[in-house]
Amino acid sequence: MTYRVEQWVSKIKSPIIVECEDSTFRYNSGIDFATSIQDKPYIIESISAVNNIIVIKLMKNQKINDTSWSEDAQSFF
Repeated sequence: MTYRVEQWVSKIKSPIIVECEDSTFRYNSGIDFATSIQDKPYIIESISAVNNIIVIKLMKNQKINDTSWSEDAQSFF
């Protein structure tokens, strides 16, 4: 099951540092981060806390709209 990052990160009240590829971004709260990441193809690599700051590492989702698995799965209707 997949969850959109912005659905749960908006509940974080503390400052956030986001590391994505070669860039690092700082946000005052999860709401600020959630509005900047909407509809972007990222998945969570890791989450940690350092000195009361949440550190989230993201990576690009390489399997967007990948339906190759459907050929192997049985369909029941």
